[in-house]
Amino acid sequence: MLTFNAKIFSSLTAAVVIGVGTANIATQAESSGAATNHEVVVAASIEAAASNLPGPIEGPAPTVAATAATAPAAQTIEDLPLSERAHAWFLGGVEAYNAGDGRLTVERWTKAADRGHLVAQWNLARLYRRGDLVAADPVKALTYFRIVANQHDPSRVRDQRSAITVAALVEVADIYRAGEPLAKLVPDPNRAAALYNVAAKLYGDARAQHRLGIMYLTGEGVRQHIGRAVRWLGLSASKRYAPSLVALGDFFWQNRETGDNKVQGLMWLSLARENAKGEDLRAVVNDRYEAALIEANDEERKQAMSLIQSWNQIHRTQ
Repeated sequence: MLTFNAKIFSSLTAAVVIGVGTANIATQAESSGAATNHEVVVAASIEAAASNLPGPIEGPAPTVAATAATAPAAQTIEDLPLSERAHAWFLGGVEAYNAGDGRLTVERWTKAADRGHLVAQWNLARLYRRGDLVAADPVKALTYFRIVANQHDPSRVRDQRSAITVAALVEVADIYRAGEPLAKLVPDPNRAAALYNVAAKLYGDARAQHRLGIMYLTGEGVRQHIGRAVRWLGLSASKRYAPSLVALGDFFWQNRETGDNKVQGLMWLSLARENAKGEDLRAVVNDRYEAALIEANDEERKQAMSLIQSWNQIHRTQ
């Protein structure tokens, strides 16, 4: 049986949270623009390259060496006060995760999750979704994602717990959108759009805003509405979320014969190039940016640069 020292347990703050980066959460209200008759073409390569499912993000592994000399005798986790057991099992899972032991990781995080530990529930969902240290299990992944997502609460302060529950909402929506045969789920874009709307509107989640914007562009799960699409993509882009910058660049560039769309297309593609992360996305963005740059004339490039400078000044702290 796993043993844990109570004094050391109480002093540990390091942990592993898989797949949650820095949250950029702010309440946003939808402001719908007018629909247009533009033909919308969203390249599948962008959506694939920019899906950006979060990867493992690890904090330092818990260590006990520094305090072991002054610690009291070790005791079993089940001898700890009830309120401390879930976190003790979670930290035991952290040790196993950092040691690369999938069996112990799942065993300990499951004990923590069964006792209501939110981060353990989230981590298990991510392990099963990605097949990280264990065999991928879409059914278990969806089960844990739902458990976490159902704990979202717009009235809560925007902290890590809130960020995790919102991330789970987006993950559940992603699964509904794509479908999952092993979980006997057919694609349900309507349900996905409803969940994205919660995460996008109540929490200002950039990924949800991006996905909702794309769905309004294409009419997937919602009635096609270009004004709403551009609005949601713009909110996501204001957080420098590169896939939305790319989508806006594509949209305006593909409609570049209208008004100043050519300049705006070049502007958004340039911003996407500045903010793109990951080799696949950068490669796609670079190709599109270079093609746009070649086609634009000197005056259009100058205007785009002016727009970029203004945009960066407005959004420099976001």
